[in-house]
Amino acid sequence: MAQEELYDLTFDPAEGGNVANDAAYAGVLAEMKSRLDNWMRRTSDPLLSGDIPLPPTARLWSVDATDPAGPMLPTGAR
Repeated sequence: MAQEELYDLTFDPAEGGNVANDAAYAGVLAEMKSRLDNWMRRTSDPLLSGDIPLPPTARLWSVDATDPAGPMLPTGAR
């Protein structure tokens, strides 16, 4: 999975082509990252301090899992 994703919804409304690494969209990506950072700071987003721990009763499935009834990761694993 890509670290960053950016889609041109005018020409690609189905989000089929990630343009985050396309130099033609570098300015748009930088602006979106700046807006997100500013919003996170204004709202004191706890993710600015790192990962948020899972509650002790949380159940976590692997990102590759296709069946929620399938194998789970140990609590705290990512």
